Amino acid sequence: MKLLVTFILFFGCSNLIAQPRTLPLTMGVAPEQAFKKVFNTDTAHFESREASENGKWLFVSYEKTDTFNFNSPFYKNNDNRDYISVGIAFYEKQPNNYQLKFTNDNAFYCATCNNVKGQGFTLNNDTIFIRISYGPSVAWANDRFQFIYNRINNRWELSEAQIDMANDEKEITNEHIHFLSASGVYLDSYAAEYVHFENYPSEKAVRVSLTYTPGHYNALLDSLKRFPKEHYKYLSKVFSTDNAEDFLSNEEIQLPLIPANNIGYFFEQANSLDVAKQFLDHVIAAYPKREVAYYNLGDVYKKKGMKKEAIDNYNTYISLMTERNLQHKIPQSVKDYVK
Repeated sequence: MKLLVTFILFFGCSNLIAQPRTLPLTMGVAPEQAFKKVFNTDTAHFESREASENGKWLFVSYEKTDTFNFNSPFYKNNDNRDYISVGIAFYEKQPNNYQLKFTNDNAFYCATCNNVKGQGFTLNNDTIFIRISYGPSVAWANDRFQFIYNRINNRWELSEAQIDMANDEKEITNEHIHFLSASGVYLDSYAAEYVHFENYPSEKAVRVSLTYTPGHYNALLDSLKRFPKEHYKYLSKVFSTDNAEDFLSNEEIQLPLIPANNIGYFFEQANSLDVAKQFLDHVIAAYPKREVAYYNLGDVYKKKGMKKEAIDNYNTYISLMTERNLQHKIPQSVKDYVK
């Protein structure tokens, strides 16, 4: 499988740079209003910031005018958000100040591009996470990019991407891209609106996706059966506990016993244990006499190392099987476990 990454390069730190080239060391913890007074210019306005735990790095998201400046009637008298780019600036701590290392005016979408709902970032040690939500409510999309600091070239390199979207028929497709080697996509030069992933060599990146419609159990089960076994460890990336909660929340659909239980069993076998538990809990709530659901839930707890909970569910399974005179079908491994 080949995955082609296409992106447009935008270079920061030019002679016409709008952001301050240095910031006082106090700006890492200064109140926002004080930070704005130091950072804001006629063409760049502060949005948010995050400093690393050791204070070495400081990231700032900002809005920047594409034409004129924020004092122009063009911006003051009209709604011209389409002409405002949203970028990120990276400062590194020096003995006497923070020095600007790069700016990328295209790290996010423009202020209203594609019906932007929200944009932001978080910093965790040497990893920065970019989040972009956009699109109309009936056909939304969420993009997430993870960049890790590469100490060899001192650049922030893309390591993972998550592209989730829904169409106007409520069908959801979640896609995850995990780079196994250098991606060559860097935070200082990538353009969020133009990043695409397709046909990358399998030795360079893993690309998995899952398509489903909330409440459509048989269709989800079919999609899961087509998911490659060698990539089960990425299954939680394309169907998380949040996805499961959303899928199970459709109260208009009566929980179908067999496919719901089989979905729970599938996730248990794939070691996506928290999602498996969600489905099996719903099966048991709707069908408290469903023996095999307790068996499967016992397996979930066993894998999670929760012996008491595993034994409780296995015992319920044994009791229900005995009520139906099916004790001869109880696996010996279950009997041995509860002794």
